[in-house]
Amino acid sequence: AEFAGVSFVGPLELDSSDDCGGVAVDTIDPTEKRQRPGYCGRCLRKCQICLCDTLPPQPLDTDTRIVLFIHPAEAKRPLGTAPLVRLCLRNVITVR
Repeated sequence: AEFAGVSFVGPLELDSSDDCGGVAVDTIDPTEKRQRPGYCGRCLRKCQICLCDTLPPQPLDTDTRIVLFIHPAEAKRPLGTAPLVRLCLRNVITVR
């Protein structure tokens, strides 16, 4: 959704296959998919430095909605912190 030039991104749709098999991966824009052989389909990092073992298996529920404002420079980086926060917490709204 977009409002006055600001786009809002909802929660990540998790790919159940986080086995680093080169599956289609989510970027910061969940509508954008791409094939990345040798990359984790969940945390977007190379399989050698995959962070999924340190993340909760499913995003944690929070009573409070968390609004995460992303700097334009970070929005272009799929390895930024916003995708990791969205993997860890369910009730996160990302604003770019």
